[in-house]
Amino acid sequence: VRDLSLAYLLVGLTYLYVGVLIFAVFPSPPLSKECIEPNFLDNFPSSDVLVFIARACLLFQMTTVYPLLGYLVRVQLMGQIFGDHYPG
Repeated sequence: VRDLSLAYLLVGLTYLYVGVLIFAVFPSPPLSKECIEPNFLDNFPSSDVLVFIARACLLFQMTTVYPLLGYLVRVQLMGQIFGDHYPG
């Protein structure tokens, strides 16, 4: 429990550090901080090739992760309800 709590604390501090750092370094005089988009990739022009590659990689990640999560949920749910991972 102690190690897990420490891990959550360190991960939270890392996310906070990165978020505050990006917000603080954003060029405030030429641009207002209200133009920072919630999606990080939306801050870049859509014609940028690297942004397109990053979005394609995210699409690949989502299409491969969701079936894996669905499999885990199905196996756990069927195991709890029917007592067998593959009833039928």
